[in-house]
Amino acid sequence: MTQAEREITGETTQVRGGPGAAAQSHAGEPITSEAIRDITEGEKNVTGEARPVKGGPTAAAQSELTKGRQ
Repeated sequence: MTQAEREITGETTQVRGGPGAAAQSHAGEPITSEAIRDITEGEKNVTGEARPVKGGPTAAAQSELTKGRQ
């Protein structure tokens, strides 16, 4: 997810209020729909887009959630 954020922002560090920061607020918790919602909101905050970016941080978190359910 961090790499996806870097690709979107071009920054090497997390963006304040971005998806990485949102994910860290859920550190130690299983990935849940609430965590994904927070990551999505952080992604929207960074990109200014209404929808998550294809292959972005939200997609990465959703992929991990899917893997965890298998």
